[in-house]
Amino acid sequence: ALVIDTSRCTVLLNGVQVHLTMLEYKLLCLLADSCGETVDYQTIMRELWGSPVGSEIRSVRVFVNALRKKLGSAELIKNSMGKGYVMPKISK
Repeated sequence: ALVIDTSRCTVLLNGVQVHLTMLEYKLLCLLADSCGETVDYQTIMRELWGSPVGSEIRSVRVFVNALRKKLGSAELIKNSMGKGYVMPKISK
């Protein structure tokens, strides 16, 4: 179970706090806010760095990979080939 506590800027995974950098946290929140929908590279760049898409797409990939490792699963953040990333909706 993934819990994002926006009032404390913390993330819990199965009850254990996951230590994220501020950019990793912002990226996770951005993806979670759009759960089930692809967040394109342009939106990620604008929201995280305030700049349009360019050579920084590589930076986005690096941050997503770091986030996947810290969350222990590539299933929580899926690649939408050539478009961006998506967090799949989880049925409850």
